[in-house]
Amino acid sequence: MILEEEWDEEWDEELEEEWEEEDLLEEEEW
Repeated sequence: MILEEEWDEEWDEELEEEWEEEDLLEEEEW
């Protein structure tokens, strides 16, 4: 069983990277 806290931390890091990339794409479109 995976501890939710550990999983959340790892997932948050991955999401942050994806959000940064999406933000750059959105800025280019504007």
